Amino acid sequence: MMRTVLLGAAAGLMTVGAAQAADLPMTKAEAVEYVKVCTEFGEGFFYIPGTDTCLKLGGEVRADYRFQSRRDFTSPTGFARDDDANWFRTEARLKFDARTATEYGMLRSYIQVNAQHDGRTGGFDFSLDKAFVQFGGFTAGFAHTFFGIYDADYGNTIFAPYFSSSSTVDLLAYTAVFGGGFSATLSVEDGHDHRGSNGMIAVTGGLVDPVTGLPTGVTTVEGVGYSGQSMPDIVANLRVDQAWGEAAVFGAVHERRYLTTGFTPETVPDADYG
Repeated sequence: MMRTVLLGAAAGLMTVGAAQAADLPMTKAEAVEYVKVCTEFGEGFFYIPGTDTCLKLGGEVRADYRFQSRRDFTSPTGFARDDDANWFRTEARLKFDARTATEYGMLRSYIQVNAQHDGRTGGFDFSLDKAFVQFGGFTAGFAHTFFGIYDADYGNTIFAPYFSSSSTVDLLAYTAVFGGGFSATLSVEDGHDHRGSNGMIAVTGGLVDPVTGLPTGVTTVEGVGYSGQSMPDIVANLRVDQAWGEAAVFGAVHERRYLTTGFTPETVPDADYG
């Protein structure tokens, strides 16, 4: 009998509770949008909360394995003892691309950092691959030189050569877009990153024969290095981008300013431009 009473009381409480719950107003909670997709600049972008800036985070890991025989013909066996027949290297790349639409054009900042491990030496190498800002046609910062065609996929290797200028340089450039895929760029770039060897030069001596009026000797200096930069590189290109690919013609003015090592004050050569 007591069990029946208790069960009946519990059923009564449940009935009253359900009736009171039915009288309460029902409200549906709004969905919380933690990440808002940004479609203005392509796939992969999302809005930084509380801002109008769209951010795309990217990255990749590249592993390279090389197996080869490195010959040393000074060795009787054809191989040096310290030659590696296999070579391992791994690189991680992190990319941050932030863009904001303004009334004056797109404001973009781009950063890419690389971390590489070389299996032969066991060493780690961290490097800043790119860091630049673009706004209304201007590009400023550490970016790929405009003396060449840059393609992120074409140069996306560790060991393979890049069959164009692969330099990333400090620069300030302006790009004019004409429509139809055509554009032109004028860029002022740090010439240190475009330097090669000055090679061997021969300079006429400073003394003159009093009879003939001709120089009395020639000063030859091998392996002349660069002196300080007095003029940056001036780079220009004309480019077309279409569905079939891209093409460009480009040129640069570069200063070769020689060190004074090996010269007398009278025989220091002037800077060459080419």
